Amino acid sequence: MTATPAVADALAELARAFDALHEADVRANPGGLLAQDRPRAVAEIDAALDATLAGFHALCLATDAQWPDVPVDWYANPDIALVLALRTARTCVDERRPRTVYAAHAERAPRPTALENYVLIDFDYAVERADAFDVFLSWTDFDAFLAPGGATHELHAATIARIRSYLGADDYPHYAAHHALPLDRVFFNVVPLFVNAGATVAGLVTPVVEADARARALLGHHFAATARADTRRPRVSCGPFLLPA
Repeated sequence: MTATPAVADALAELARAFDALHEADVRANPGGLLAQDRPRAVAEIDAALDATLAGFHALCLATDAQWPDVPVDWYANPDIALVLALRTARTCVDERRPRTVYAAHAERAPRPTALENYVLIDFDYAVERADAFDVFLSWTDFDAFLAPGGATHELHAATIARIRSYLGADDYPHYAAHHALPLDRVFFNVVPLFVNAGATVAGLVTPVVEADARARALLGHHFAATARADTRRPRVSCGPFLLPA
């Protein structure tokens, strides 16, 4: 059995994975690797996305293992529950679902270079971030995972309700209808949700890492000072999307 990493190691791995996701997005866009080698660009984003999700999961396990006398109910927090659910969906139930808009467009469009409209749901930060970037995921893929009997998972109904409420998911069909598009064209930006989950994790584990200078430094640098994104008032846009030839 693989040993559970120490909290500081898990924090460092999560930070590396999130940085790698940012780098993969920068390399891909605009006019970057997506234009030169589309499959490789999409694969790099997928790999970094999965590594970030795995990093959150490993951090929760490491915290539980290192401080068993200080139990944390990770699923009581909708922002962390969301990330853990996404990790289960993409790695344990249906590989690479929910799909990124890149992967979904390549599958659903008549050809990758075809122009299609999508509804994009984004979440603005309380303080504008110079390092903000986008990785949009399919809402209908994730909704199918959350649906009762839709997937093999152990999420309680109350946890699913918290996740859906946190995302404002009841409004998603209205956004699609407003733009005269089917629901499978709705995608949400997962990056601000990672930032929110990181900030919540920081608040939960900071009291138990006071004696670990490296863990405190990683928390302070990557998570503690982040400005949360507002999921209650999403920024909804509709526009054309295509992949380069």
